Amino acid sequence: QLKASKQGDLGVLGDVAEITEIDLLEEIKRRMAAIDWKQKQQQAIARFWEQQKFEDLPTAQLDRDRTVDLTITAPRDLTAPNGQLIIRAGQTVNPLDKMPFGLCLKVFDATVPAQVELIQHQSCQDKKALVMYLATSLPRQDGWVKLKHLENTMQAPVYLLTPDVRSRFQLQQVPAIVEQSGNRLLVRERKLPVSTAGAKS
Repeated sequence: QLKASKQGDLGVLGDVAEITEIDLLEEIKRRMAAIDWKQKQQQAIARFWEQQKFEDLPTAQLDRDRTVDLTITAPRDLTAPNGQLIIRAGQTVNPLDKMPFGLCLKVFDATVPAQVELIQHQSCQDKKALVMYLATSLPRQDGWVKLKHLENTMQAPVYLLTPDVRSRFQLQQVPAIVEQSGNRLLVRERKLPVSTAGAKS
């Protein structure tokens, strides 16, 4: 009929029925409203420890003290936002010559009760340093509950050791304490008492 140049209402051809497809936007809204977001949040929190990648380090087999030199050589000129030159390319600088470290890092495996016990009783040489607890590993089962219990035991926050901190301070074995000694960092690794060495919780 169109080819015959007919226009306007061309009549009804075939059966007519109401549109039965759902409104896509309305369906999305309905499904979003049906989701239990609080439950999803709780599930995500519960999965955190299952998926967490830990920076596991071997247990120290003997007492060992090592020094770490933080001196770096600038690969290029380093300037402040205002354009002022801070370090020239090729210049070496030790940040401890400019500013004190101010921290005493206590690094340990929280799944080994003997390490928790030992690190609690290890003292820092600088009594004014801020003590920071770094766990290489935590129990995956009931991780949040165990972390809270550990923080209550330490009476301080406990953080997870990160790859950059492990690398920067050249951490090799635990338990270990990292603090400033002169213009170097001193890493003190301590072996566990023979009766408890390596026993995990």
